[in-house]
Amino acid sequence: MEEYNAIEAAKLLGISDKTIRRHIDKGTIIARRKLSGELQIAVDQIEKLRQVLELEVHPDTVVHDQTELARQVQSVLDKLISIEIRLTEIEAGIRQQASLDRPPTLHLDTSRQEKLIHNTSPRTPAQNRATEPNRAILGDNLMPASEFAARHGLNYQNFFKKAIERGINGDRLDITEIPHPTREGYVQKFHTPEQQKKAIELLERHRKLPPRNC
Repeated sequence: MEEYNAIEAAKLLGISDKTIRRHIDKGTIIARRKLSGELQIAVDQIEKLRQVLELEVHPDTVVHDQTELARQVQSVLDKLISIEIRLTEIEAGIRQQASLDRPPTLHLDTSRQEKLIHNTSPRTPAQNRATEPNRAILGDNLMPASEFAARHGLNYQNFFKKAIERGINGDRLDITEIPHPTREGYVQKFHTPEQQKKAIELLERHRKLPPRNC
């Protein structure tokens, strides 16, 4: 690497050789001595000293750069906050739209629903089974879908429940849904006499009823 003595380096930087020696003594730059005692300063050390001298002459440049950097960082933070607020508004709108689009569920009339929800009298194990609802509350004209399937020789879980949910070849089975008295979010499926009649007609039309024993 090319080297210069103190006088040559001073000329390159436009300063005195005493300034060069002072910075070497301070450790700002490093230099080596020849056997003759003459200082030898590498080019990269001269360039380093040039930068140090520029900062001493123009210290406000560093302050200005730091101030501009802080301003840019704050601008980015402000934009991130605006994005977060906008995302929160969008999520709230999606939740509100989802609640509006939720399909309604069939319910009992008010008097029957109150009896189902507030009936807190002790029950026997037989009365507590979901497959055997309280007929005094529901009325004898409603038949559980599982009982309807059993009476007509149909497998409820593997066939009839799926037929209720998906229909049979595009035809829908009409049912009445009633909130479960003890399991929040669950409904029980029933057939009115009219729905039982229509279900039998639909099943016969699609040949889904098993043959009756003569």
